[in-house]
Amino acid sequence: MTPEIRTEIQTPEPRTFSRRLQLKLTAGTVIINLLAFCLAGVSLYQSWDQFHQRAIIEARNHLQILERDIVNSLDRVDFAFLSVSDQFEQQNSDARADQAELSKTVARIFARQPDLEAVRIADAQGRVAIGSGKLSTQVFSIADREYFKQLRDNPQAGLVVTKPLQGKVGGKWGVILARRLNSHDGSFGGVVYVGFLLERFQEIALGVALAEHGTVDIYDRDLGLIMRHGKHQEEKIDIGNRADAKLLSEHLSKEPEQGVFFRQNDGKDNLNAYRKLAKYPFYLRLETRTDDYLADWYSQARWTMALVFAFFAVTIVFCWLISRLWIQREGVMHDLRAAKNLADSSSRAKSEFVANMSHEIRTPMNAVLGMTHLLSKTPLGADQRKYLDMISASGQSLLTILNDILDFSKIEAGRLELSNASFDLGNVINMLATIMTVNAGDKDLELAIGTEPGVPRIVIGDAPRLQQILINLVGNAVKFTQKGEVAGRRRCDAPAFLLTCHHRK
Repeated sequence: MTPEIRTEIQTPEPRTFSRRLQLKLTAGTVIINLLAFCLAGVSLYQSWDQFHQRAIIEARNHLQILERDIVNSLDRVDFAFLSVSDQFEQQNSDARADQAELSKTVARIFARQPDLEAVRIADAQGRVAIGSGKLSTQVFSIADREYFKQLRDNPQAGLVVTKPLQGKVGGKWGVILARRLNSHDGSFGGVVYVGFLLERFQEIALGVALAEHGTVDIYDRDLGLIMRHGKHQEEKIDIGNRADAKLLSEHLSKEPEQGVFFRQNDGKDNLNAYRKLAKYPFYLRLETRTDDYLADWYSQARWTMALVFAFFAVTIVFCWLISRLWIQREGVMHDLRAAKNLADSSSRAKSEFVANMSHEIRTPMNAVLGMTHLLSKTPLGADQRKYLDMISASGQSLLTILNDILDFSKIEAGRLELSNASFDLGNVINMLATIMTVNAGDKDLELAIGTEPGVPRIVIGDAPRLQQILINLVGNAVKFTQKGEVAGRRRCDAPAFLLTCHHRK
């Protein structure tokens, strides 16, 4: 009867991208891009702060340079005044003092100051009669001027700077610089004064490296505007106007020496840095539009954001590629699983076939062994008994092989177990000799199987497996020996058994 074998092959799962893995990949991509955006934002903020601090430092440096130049110019005038004061005191002590000679001395001292208006000297009553340049034929008095009164009443006044005044003749604006003159006895002897044009402040401000839309302003002691300079400054200013200094006044009340503030001008945020001159009654303010000093930062920000968006695009493409590769991998894995299922099905079919055939063969083999046993109970000759024993031994060996075939499935599963029972080793050797005698006799070979002294007769192990191994070893020796003898000896070389087979051609 032919055994029926059924084989089931599993259909591979569809090639889909795991939703859980897709969510993880998407979440990872989102987190990475958020981190990239955060890092870019922090970097841009730190860069913006650096540009901002740098602009503040540069503005303060420009104001320091401007203050130095203004102070130097005014100090030169004051130094000339001190020289005039020394000459005035010397000539005043001489009864023969000559006003004309003093005028020449003044002219010579101020010859190195071509940007100054005519220098004048007023006596203790305020009458102006000495000076450089062309003097009026009519004597006029400055006794009513505030700077004259201040110098007359305060011997420690030093250099006095007035508010801006407009000249009556030329219409030019300037400030009066004046210093007290003392007589030889230390009493008030008069005043030396000169007009310092505001144009001179404008010339000094030209040395400041302003930004494209930057401006620099100079204010008097009352925060009246006296000068404004800028690259695009075309309109005339209102000299003495204080309307533009309200915000500056508020910050001066908090930080009277120097400070920084921001204000809106023409819809733009402007950085304003201010500084009070230490020696003279002037305030300086430098205004810079944020667009000017942040121009490089805007370019850097655009490049940074472009890189961030490029990174975002790359991560999206990378995520898509991973999903595609994963789908391809899943397809290959499904194909491999399908091939494995097919191989497993074929293996199971083979195992079922061998098992069924083994059952089919074992049935007649048991009948042969049974008949051999019944035949052994009948009267037999010596040779007949010998041959019958050989048939019985060979049948038992074949039955053992059939049982091994039945355990084939256990061997494939790795669950084959060896028995651990005591058996007579001599019976196994005798059975080996009986089985292999027929094969050796067919090839006219001499078969010698024996036991060396000292080998224990009763041992523990799996007798059928040992017999199968010995049959394979001796069978191979007989198979590959054309003539001569095959010898097998059982020896006891502690701690293990050793079987040796020798064959001679």
